[in-house]
Formats: sequence, structure tokens, C-alpha cells
Amino acid sequence: MAKTSNAITIPDAEFKQVFEAATADAAFDAITEAKEGVLMLVPMEAIHPIAGFNIRVHTPDYEAFIERLKESMIANSFFRHRPLKVHPTVENGQPLLYLADGYSRYEAAKRAIAAGAKFKLVPVVATPKGTSMDDLFVGLDADNDSRPLSAFEKGINVKRMLADGNDEDEVANKLRITKQYVNDLMLLMGAPKGLHNMVVAGKVAASLAIDLIKEHGSGAKALAALKDADKENSGGEGEEGEGGGDTGNRVTRSQVSRTGGTAKAGKKLYEALIEYLIVLNSGSGAQSAIDFLLKWHEKDADAVKELAKLVGKKSKKTTKPTKPDKDTRISIKKSMSEEEKEKARKHNKRVKLRAEKAAKAAAAAAAAGTPAAETPPPAGSDDDPV
Repeated sequence: MAKTSNAITIPDAEFKQVFEAATADAAFDAITEAKEGVLMLVPMEAIHPIAGFNIRVHTPDYEAFIERLKESMIANSFFRHRPLKVHPTVENGQPLLYLADGYSRYEAAKRAIAAGAKFKLVPVVATPKGTSMDDLFVGLDADNDSRPLSAFEKGINVKRMLADGNDEDEVANKLRITKQYVNDLMLLMGAPKGLHNMVVAGKVAASLAIDLIKEHGSGAKALAALKDADKENSGGEGEEGEGGGDTGNRVTRSQVSRTGGTAKAGKKLYEALIEYLIVLNSGSGAQSAIDFLLKWHEKDADAVKELAKLVGKKSKKTTKPTKPDKDTRISIKKSMSEEEKEKARKHNKRVKLRAEKAAKAAAAAAAAGTPAAETPPPAGSDDDPV
């Protein structure tokens, strides 16, 4: 029995069950409903890829993936539990099997056979009757669970589905994503080719590219910001052309901020925070503001640093302490700290001494028959009731 610990199930290292061999035909014949989608073995030349249908972006990483599949097929043949999906159709009166899914495995199988693999037939399963183009588009996403589509590849599929007559809600429902993500991917698809190149090459994350398009209001401005950051990232020598710099490190949000790509981010954050506090206008505002800043720090640390500078400048302008008038007493209140109260008492004593000195001078002047310089303020106490 498997060992369990805190709801984590650990499979046993030993597996002792022995299966009795049987033919697939016998197993399928016993199930009367198993008529459609039966696995078949067909020669490679009977399968026809659909020109332009595959949405995989061919990158060095993808090329390496196909090569790994090829080596596996040479060593282990073509796994029957991972068949190709074919779409039966007729072209010029001739029945054909179009490749609907499994383009990576198909390419790997071609290479494996060319390299001397022993298999000549590959497993296929046909799409059900009534399969539409929309169904095939959905399959491009759903059938790629072993190597999920990148955001850019998913964006290509979303654009095709929208062009096929689906609305945003239908695409979101069929692909099991949010409507917001559908709209975000369409923003990415509508960006300039240069930005596409940077995303595909791995120079920038699709999520950051989408965020910058939203912030700047256009794909062209987002691309310009990314190019500037990429030049800094590659030592000031960005690659000429639409794609930006070399294929080195990925451009980050912080680099875009440093080169002005998120211009005035700190100012916008500062203004947003001020409005936020004004709306709150409560004792819990300080903690809420701190929580607000922490979330922003995770998203854009440079914007928060810029905010700190702005807040520092603001405090110097507005919170600079003003010295009390030398002849004006300070009221001591309960809300004061002990240090503030002590300073106020000393100040009030000095006010009292100056008042007493001025009173004596006025009395002496009156006795001598000369006018007093100025009426002194009342002496009062050096402390107010707390």
C-alpha cells in the first residue's frame, strides 16, 4: 500500500502486478461502442501536413525538442499511445489524411526514419465526423498538453479562432482561459513585428510586452522602450533591425524602468497613492497604504524607489518645522510627546523671562517719564494645564 504523509501520496517503488497478453482487436471487439477513433497504422507518405496550419514557432529550443523526439524514436520506435491525429478529407476527388495534430512527432518520425529507424508505419487516429475548422483550432491548444503552447503561439490560435467567427467569450470558454487573457493576446498579436521577434526570441517575456503595450498605449512605443532597455542590457550595442538586441539576457521590468520605458512610473504611483489615502481618510489608511506599496514593489521596484525620492522632496517642502515666535507661548497639549512638551516648557520659560524683563524696563521708563518701547506680552506660567 502507498505511504501517505500530510495528504501527500507516495507510490510504492515495487509494482508486482502481471498482465496477461491480449490483442488490441480482441479488446476493442468486446466494446461495441468503440467504433470511431480506432487506432490505425499507416505509412508516413499517407499523411499530409496542412501548409501553414502548425502554430509552433520554430526556435532553437523547439529544434532541440524535435531532435530529442527523433533520438527517442530511433531507440524506442513511435509510441502507439501518442498517435498522430489525422483529418480525413477529399481533394480533387482523392481521399486524403491531413495531419491535424502531432506536427512535432511527425517531423521527428521523418528524421528518425531517414536516420535508419526500423519502423515504417506510424499510429494515427482520425477526427470524428463533423469536425469543423474551429474544432481543429481548439485541438491545437488542447492536444499540446505535453509541451504547452507559448503565449505567442496561443495568441496565433486565438486570432485564428476570432477570425473564424468566434467572439471573445466563446474563445475564452473553448480554450479555458479568461476573456481578459484573450484581449491581452490580441494586443500582443497587433504589435509590430519587431516586438513579436523579441518575444519569440526570448528577449522579453510576453507578459511584460503586453503590460508595456497597455502602459504606453501602443505597440510601437512599447517596442521603442524595449529596444532602449535591450541596448543597455547588451552593453549599448543593440542589434540593428526590428528584433532589438542580441540573443543574450532577457529584458526585465527594472531595465525598462531605468531607461525610461516606464516613464514617470513613480510619479503616477505617488499620485495614485495620494488619491488612495484621500479616499480612505481613516486611521487604517497608513496600513492600507503600506500594503498597497508592497504589492507595487513586487510589480515594479524601481517605481517605488522613484516614489521614495518624490516623497522625500515633498516632505522637505511641506513638513519643514517652523520656529515659534520668540514672544509667543506654546500651548502644551495631551497629544504631544514628552520631548515636545519639554521643549515647549523651556520655550515658555524664555518667553516668561523676556516678558518680565520687558515689564521691568517699561516700569523704569514710566518712572523716568520716558515712553515704553513696547507693551510686553503677559508673563503667564511656564506651563499650561495638561
